[in-house]
Amino acid sequence: MLGMGLVKWFKEQPFKLTEADHGVEAVPDLIFEWVSGGLQVGEAKSKRHLTLETEAKCKQIADVLERGAVSYALLNDKDHLGDPLWTNVRNIALAKASAVLPEEIKRVISALEAGPVAVGDLAQQGIPLEAVRVLVASGQAFFNLREKEAVHTIVSPAVDPSPYQELFGAKPTAERWWNSLTPWTPRSVPRGERS
Repeated sequence: MLGMGLVKWFKEQPFKLTEADHGVEAVPDLIFEWVSGGLQVGEAKSKRHLTLETEAKCKQIADVLERGAVSYALLNDKDHLGDPLWTNVRNIALAKASAVLPEEIKRVISALEAGPVAVGDLAQQGIPLEAVRVLVASGQAFFNLREKEAVHTIVSPAVDPSPYQELFGAKPTAERWWNSLTPWTPRSVPRGERS
């Protein structure tokens, strides 16, 4: 998302919440700032190990962070981070090392000058999918990584942030989705305000 221009910065395992200061012990997986504003904390858990106890702890973490105007999302490998996302990310990473000719890259860029185009239409022009993936890897072209790559996949010269914002809208509760991102206002939560 950094390469796509969706986030300003990110940091892995950015801070520690303590029982004494926050009412819960935790070290979140990731924090980043959206280009559009607002801080986001994300955690990834295996759905197989996602128990009611773990979800309750994640809810506590979300409550602490949201009081400080930081958004929180709990993502799991089955509902949010599974196929096709992993397959697309892997294919894009592999494409960076492929032997795509500069002429093929230029042809994709030229095709995208008119606007979004389907992968199948690019293939009919003799443009290999690897060339599209190389441009996606470099942030010069985009497609929705959460959808299975197919002939109808739309490749765009501009990123659509909504699939990524929806992905990080996953709540650690039954609803799993939410829509607001708010600016960060750092403050510690006094003991009396903990829920």
